[in-house]
Amino acid sequence: MKNIETNLEPGDVVLLSFPGIKQTKVRPAVILSSRMYNRVRPDLILGLLTSQINAAVGPTDHRLLDWSKAQLTRPTAFRAFFVTLPRTVVRFRIGKLTDLDWRGVLEKTKLAFGFTRDH
Repeated sequence: MKNIETNLEPGDVVLLSFPGIKQTKVRPAVILSSRMYNRVRPDLILGLLTSQINAAVGPTDHRLLDWSKAQLTRPTAFRAFFVTLPRTVVRFRIGKLTDLDWRGVLEKTKLAFGFTRDH
């Protein structure tokens, strides 16, 4: 079996205990940290994925178009809610975002951090 800690990449969808505002909940998340970051750091930068797609209407939310190709079981959205956690909290890798959804997540992440001219 492959060591999941060394095989995680940007755009991978993983399952973990994700700390929220009110509670920690087992949920999927997307890895946002780069390959270089993941090689040299013991942690991962992650973004929240939610099946509450009706609430994901903000300018930094992205409804996944290819959620089933990412091996998710229901319609899902990315929300710009970020955490940095030790990679040991990852239970397993579910799948990977398609290039189309990855580009959408990157755009929303740039907006959230003000890395665009439209901030």
